[in-house]
Amino acid sequence: MLNLVSRLTANASVRRSFFFLLAVLFSLRDVLAAPGIISHTWDWDIPVLVTQIQQQIARFAFVWDYQFRGGFYSPYRPEGLYWLLTFPLSFVGGEIFSKCILVILLFLAASSMYYLCENVLHLNEFWSSFAGILYALSPIEYSRIIAGHMYMLSPYAVLPLLFLFTWRVTDTAAPHSRNFILLSALGGGLVWGYAGVHPSYFAIAGICVALIVILSLVQGRIRRKTLWGMALMVIVFVFVSAYWALPVGTGYLTTGTLYHSGWPAQQPDQVKASSVILIRNQVNANATRPMWDSVRENSISTLDTEFTYTVPQALKPVWLFASYLVPIIAFGFLLTRGRKHAAGLVLAILGLLGVTVVAGANTLAGSVLSQWLLTHLFPLWAEFSNVTRIFPLVALAYSTLVPAGLQQISLRGTGWKQFAVKTGGVIRLFSQGASCSMRNRAMRSK
Repeated sequence: MLNLVSRLTANASVRRSFFFLLAVLFSLRDVLAAPGIISHTWDWDIPVLVTQIQQQIARFAFVWDYQFRGGFYSPYRPEGLYWLLTFPLSFVGGEIFSKCILVILLFLAASSMYYLCENVLHLNEFWSSFAGILYALSPIEYSRIIAGHMYMLSPYAVLPLLFLFTWRVTDTAAPHSRNFILLSALGGGLVWGYAGVHPSYFAIAGICVALIVILSLVQGRIRRKTLWGMALMVIVFVFVSAYWALPVGTGYLTTGTLYHSGWPAQQPDQVKASSVILIRNQVNANATRPMWDSVRENSISTLDTEFTYTVPQALKPVWLFASYLVPIIAFGFLLTRGRKHAAGLVLAILGLLGVTVVAGANTLAGSVLSQWLLTHLFPLWAEFSNVTRIFPLVALAYSTLVPAGLQQISLRGTGWKQFAVKTGGVIRLFSQGASCSMRNRAMRSK
């Protein structure tokens, strides 16, 4: 038995998976140990019985939504793909479903971030694992769990894979074969299409892909096999997202109908710019934060189901110090190896874009960007009028650039300096995991 355990722990993949699983279970231990189904006053909508769960999943296969207001026509059904993928969990009932989905998505987020850092930023096993935990236990993840937004947490979990696959398609400097690029393009197209289960991630995924492609064009890294790969990636993306994007896109271009963001509740075919602009302006004014708060991911919206991250009093000094240190290390990476690292530059731009949008009218750049979106791309502005929805870009940037910067610092020092940097990183992760664990008592069971 001991021999088997030693062999398994000697395998890097098994060791890493066990570590991620242990960290996730630790952070969720209070929730997993509580009896009953996880519930909340907002969007936790996992039913109790197997038949109820399966009826919930089947509802998204039709354009007629019979659940609300007596039924109505609604072609906007992107989250149906998420529910379809969760169908195997429906057979275990609501209690196990509601807890297993948390473990699965957090584990997937940590693993996908690990592969991004290992293969694109070329971080070692320690710092790649550090990045995985930092990403999986971020404030964004916690807020979505509290609100029950699993269909938003699922594209967040695979967002690093989209960056990885797109980078492989455009990275002509690496000796990749055509088959390797095509397989990466297939994976990238699937993840990109799946990100459409929520419009905010649909846009975030498009921003990531566009920025990587633009940088490749500027650097002259586009080759024939890259074009084939990008063409395949776009085709797969269109195929996966067409079931909702085509009817919704056609409806908006012909009649101006948004089919989404109706608030207060409206028939989907009546939701237009004129009917939502006032409430969206109010949401935007309440959600925007000063620039330094947005840089620290310290954005508190009055829509507390969208972004809530109350830090336990016992961990407040550590968390406050870390909130200042993280952006300094992240963007400081560009002053060293980051200036010559194209992926690091892309990630830094994504992070700066995220904090600029969150800051909104508090900065000149944020005001100009918001006004341009309002004038020319109203559906996108309406989606991100609640600016906290752009925070996944900030989490993606920080979770990669911080460990990259810390690895650079540790490699320049002696053994003791490397040990000190790693120890500081472990303390930071432990405080984040403990913070999630202490705060998840707010997720009551019933």
